[in-house]
Amino acid sequence: MSTDRTYIKMHSSDTASFSLEVYRLTRPTSLNDVGYVTTTYFDSITRGDGEAVIAFDKDGETIPIHASADTTNLATTFDSFVADGYCTGTDKTNALSAINSAKGTAVSIQTIIPATMWTNRLNESQYATWAAES
Repeated sequence: MSTDRTYIKMHSSDTASFSLEVYRLTRPTSLNDVGYVTTTYFDSITRGDGEAVIAFDKDGETIPIHASADTTNLATTFDSFVADGYCTGTDKTNALSAINSAKGTAVSIQTIIPATMWTNRLNESQYATWAAES
C-alpha cells in the first residue's frame, strides 16, 4: 500500500474554512455548530510566506454528503478561491452543482475540489521542494 499523499496548493486563509466546510457537508446541519473536537476534513500545512496546502491520502476517496448539507459557506470559500486565482467561476459552479446533486450520497474528492485547483496538485517529491522554499 502506498503512503504517498496528495497536496493541493491554496492560500493559507482558505485552508481552514475549506476543510471545515467539507467536514460540515458530511453531517446534519443541526450538528454543524456544536463544539466537536474534530471539525476539519483535510490536513493543512502553511509555509512562512502564507501559501498553504491541504493534504489527503487517496485521490479516489469518496466523501459522503449528508442529505441536509448546506453549501452556502462552501460557496463563499470557493469565491475566495476564484478571487485568489486558484479556480475559475465555472469550476466553482460545477463543483457546487455536483455537491448539491449528490446530497444523501457521496462524491469523489475530485468533485469537492474544483477542477482547476487540481493544476496546483503536488506529489510527495514536489511537496518536499515546495516546503523547502518557504
